[in-house]
Amino acid sequence: MSIATRITGTNTRNHGALEAQVSPQGALVVGPFDYDLVSSVSAAVINTAYNLFKPRAGQQFVVTAIKMRGSKDVSTTVDATVEIYEASSITSITVDRAIYTDIVVRFESTTLGSVNILVNEGKFINAKTDDNSVQVTMTGYFVPANQEVNT
Repeated sequence: MSIATRITGTNTRNHGALEAQVSPQGALVVGPFDYDLVSSVSAAVINTAYNLFKPRAGQQFVVTAIKMRGSKDVSTTVDATVEIYEASSITSITVDRAIYTDIVVRFESTTLGSVNILVNEGKFINAKTDDNSVQVTMTGYFVPANQEVNT
């Protein structure tokens, strides 16, 4: 036996009613998530910070996917190590908290998809590599700070 139930709340964007929905994967979605934002950088200089996303006041970033690709300039003998991390500034190579680290091979790509990684409030998302010419792309969206995000 089933009982028809409706969960509602207030939508702060347009001050209208908000109704919970069930996603195609079966998750209960109780608030509107933004569409993914995309940022891509070409890490062409070794051990240099490349910024993917800047923090927004009162918000946290949720990483949904990361893709990295090695160009023809990546060494043929040693794989490139790429670190994606939280930082205190746009130019910082100091890793405050690691988000994702992986190796990238010449002419190949690696993808980390369907993730739900919450970045700390006020942190920059930077990437750096130990080899030149690696392309890094990240997608995600911002949510109000200090809220549970379960999708």
